[in-house]
Amino acid sequence: ASNKGVDEAILEITKLAGQSKEGKYAFLLGQLYVKAGKLGDARALLTQFQQNATGVDDKTQAAVELARITILEGDEKSGLDQLNSVITEDPRNETAVLLRGAIALKNKQFDNAIADARQVLNMDVNSTQALGLLGQAYVETGEIDLATDTMRRLERLAPTDVGVRLRLASLLADKSPNAALEQLDAAMALRPDAN
Repeated sequence: ASNKGVDEAILEITKLAGQSKEGKYAFLLGQLYVKAGKLGDARALLTQFQQNATGVDDKTQAAVELARITILEGDEKSGLDQLNSVITEDPRNETAVLLRGAIALKNKQFDNAIADARQVLNMDVNSTQALGLLGQAYVETGEIDLATDTMRRLERLAPTDVGVRLRLASLLADKSPNAALEQLDAAMALRPDAN
């Protein structure tokens, strides 16, 4: 989407947020600010929302989003500290655990990424984000068989995800070229420009 489209969406959601006390509008508006590169506006909005929120879930979700913004602003250590505080308070917060796992993966802390992905999968065996994280961590550690099995699970849950099919084809190429070609064919059928 163009910045003009994002700016128009911000105006519309701002109107809705002003008419409603529902947190979903604050979070949506915060995400739009982030997409538009307006991290300061997103931080101000979510900080105010967190201070005024009456529900624990809304406060916690705001804390996770504020941690994400801190990381996007380049302060990964503070963002991780914020995420760890959320996880200490709420170990079942999938969003926080997944974000921490993604940062671990980026920083080549593969054991931590795997542990976080597994923690989420223990809560939700069908978490496509956790499976994607786990599969990528296995690829990075050279555990190609585990990566392939994980990506096959992900492909069953998200059969129309072209990216998943392409990654799976790449993993299958050496050991099972025919299965790799089937995945490529499926990806091209879903999106002809996928090649």
